[in-house]
Amino acid sequence: MFPNNQRLHHHHNHHSSSNKRKRGRGADEEDDFDDDEGNKRARGSEQSAAVQQLQSELAAATADPQAARGWVRRRAVEVEEQQVALEWRAHQLERQRLKWDRFRANKERDMERARLRNDRDRLDGRRMLLMLRSRDIELDMVEANSSSVDHQNNGIAAVHQLGSSPSTAAHPN
Repeated sequence: MFPNNQRLHHHHNHHSSSNKRKRGRGADEEDDFDDDEGNKRARGSEQSAAVQQLQSELAAATADPQAARGWVRRRAVEVEEQQVALEWRAHQLERQRLKWDRFRANKERDMERARLRNDRDRLDGRRMLLMLRSRDIELDMVEANSSSVDHQNNGIAAVHQLGSSPSTAAHPN
């Protein structure tokens, strides 16, 4: 009644050992190739086993129309349960993704705050250094001015000593 949808597996040995030696391939690659073929066969047999089970259930159910309706209902419920389970898993994954996004955004915000704090501290350090240099230059200028004023004051003091009062110091009489 139902066509048999099983795939027939044909295995051909295209690779002889002499060909492998000529191409420089080792035994490891041959094992990898065989593993790939084995995995394909395993998947195919799993699929065909599920298809065979479904076909046998359907064949048994079609013998009696009442049994067929019951089988279809049970199968519909099973499929709906699977859909609900998949939707639930999708919901959980979406919640997890949103939590991750929130966590990542918070971390990025924290990192940006830390970067801005570091930039501010670096700029404050540069500003303080410039203020110190400026004050150092001002002190050097004040010191230079005061030493030249001291030389001038010493000359004026000598003139003051000649006269008895500051008003007569400029006059020799």
